[in-house]
Amino acid sequence: MEESNSFDESSNQYVGRLAWVPLVSKDRSNLLHLGVGYRYSDAKQGVRYVTEPELNKAPDFIETDFLTADKTQTYNVEFAWRRGPALLTSEYTHIDASDGAVDGGEMQIATLGLNWWLTPFFSVNMGYKYIWNEMDGQKAESSGVMTRLILVLE
Repeated sequence: MEESNSFDESSNQYVGRLAWVPLVSKDRSNLLHLGVGYRYSDAKQGVRYVTEPELNKAPDFIETDFLTADKTQTYNVEFAWRRGPALLTSEYTHIDASDGAVDGGEMQIATLGLNWWLTPFFSVNMGYKYIWNEMDGQKAESSGVMTRLILVLE
């Protein structure tokens, strides 16, 4: 916030996330997780979208100039299923930064991940992302694999 502005001139944001576990085994080693997220802003100070497809070192797939807007909204949905030490995850994201005279691009990302806990302190993770993108009148598709090792230190 600039020094000359007051708090009532700043944008307000409301962020929420709901998660539900509708199925759980008696020993809790198997479960189904469903989630939804939402973000709203009244965009009093304007907005600018610049984002890459959630892959390290990827170029920006969405980009707009600074825009005045009435509001911005973001949604996402997620699903996860755990069976013993394995966790299968998925997520879907859709970003549309084009409307009328604004052509910032459109991107959809489908993610599928697998996490395997080899011990209670060590995990191997792999995620696959498939991206559909349209920007500056050109359509493209891309994909990527991400890996991660997790070591929990106590």
